[in-house]
Amino acid sequence: METQAILEQFAMLTGLDERQAGQYRPLCENARAQVLGIAKPNVGMTGDMALCSAAAALAFYRWVLLRAAAGAENAFTVGDVRVDKSAMDVETARKLWRESEAAAAPYLCDTAFLFQQV
Repeated sequence: METQAILEQFAMLTGLDERQAGQYRPLCENARAQVLGIAKPNVGMTGDMALCSAAAALAFYRWVLLRAAAGAENAFTVGDVRVDKSAMDVETARKLWRESEAAAAPYLCDTAFLFQQV
């Protein structure tokens, strides 16, 4: 799973051009490291593509969170009505990350389950 491939998918998701998206390379590298940290070994090309998509979706989710935290302009006003879409964007980005994670699940180690004898 190459960081460049993750960065390209991240740029597509954000709508940023290549130069603008390049500023977020560390975000993509961090997402790559997190996904690789729970990935099964030797997943093959199909698994690699799913993991790459999951890492890009995770980077996108974090990018949306950063923009929301920074107060990026995501609202408009018409007369007395103000529409703020940042909360909707965060929820949509989270859903995209969760769906991408689910699609990559066959290639990930299960880290959320613990079986113990009592």
